Amino acid sequence: MKSTRRILLFLAIGLPLLVISYFAPSAYRKSQMDAEVDRLCAVDGGIKVFERIFLPSEKFDQFGNPNVPLSSSKAVQFSPYVIDAELSEVTKGDPSGRGTPTLRRYSSKIVRISDGKVLGIAVGYSRFGGESEGPWHPSSYTGCTEEPGKQLSRAVIARMPRKNRRQERGCLR
Repeated sequence: MKSTRRILLFLAIGLPLLVISYFAPSAYRKSQMDAEVDRLCAVDGGIKVFERIFLPSEKFDQFGNPNVPLSSSKAVQFSPYVIDAELSEVTKGDPSGRGTPTLRRYSSKIVRISDGKVLGIAVGYSRFGGESEGPWHPSSYTGCTEEPGKQLSRAVIARMPRKNRRQERGCLR
């Protein structure tokens, strides 16, 4: 009877402590890295617009996004503007997402091809991985800017105002 009580007491107290001690270090590492992502976003992240440009409606897709190709795309030769995207690892972690988390810096810039002028820059940071071993997928945390290229293109490139569109088509009104 006493041995059964001891086993139940061990299972009621010992097993939860064992589980907590297994997951606590990875949760601590992830929270530290998430705080670093937030700090870097406050210092360096966000969108900076240097020049705003206006394009006709034909240069936008059905969702209102400007059609600006990536610098690695074949469509660059037909476009006056290009998005130059870069991904760098600030802190290299385990590629599988287990153990040490990875800190990444995303940056995108829109460049006018004719003169090479940078029209805007978007910078964001994220954390990937840092999980304990197990059958689950690694988690991630994104700081200031998700999809920096898309947000940057919407901030820098706008539709031409209606008045200018009429003039462009040859209307006199």
